[in-house]
Amino acid sequence: EEERRRAAEEAARERFARQQAELAKKVREEEERLEAERGAAAKAKEQAEARARREAEKKAARERKARQQAEKLALEEASQRARQQALQEEAARRAREAAEREAKARMQTSNALRAAREEAERELREKADRNAALARARQEAARKEQDRA
Repeated sequence: EEERRRAAEEAARERFARQQAELAKKVREEEERLEAERGAAAKAKEQAEARARREAEKKAARERKARQQAEKLALEEASQRARQQALQEEAARRAREAAEREAKARMQTSNALRAAREEAERELREKADRNAALARARQEAARKEQDRA
């Protein structure tokens, strides 16, 4: 009777140790998966920011070129006509408007970058919260299994 009881206790201990090892392995695998997801999300965020930055730079370059062309045209017209003063004022107005458009484009890009960054951070937080809840549920299940055992 005593040997049977000891053998049963030993079997229960071995079963518990196996369950703990399996649980630890699952937790490790989950942590590795989460780390990979975080890396992928960070890379996606970085790529989105780089894309937005490139678009902003292209747009600013187009605006700069348009402004330079407007200035050049206005200066050529001014040199060809007697109304040079009026044309120089026109060139200044065009340059100012182009600069305002360029500044506005930079601000819109900045807002888009911030929104993309905030969205990526929000998604990371939500994913982390879900994974933390999942881990807590697993721990609770393991605790209940341990208590039951």
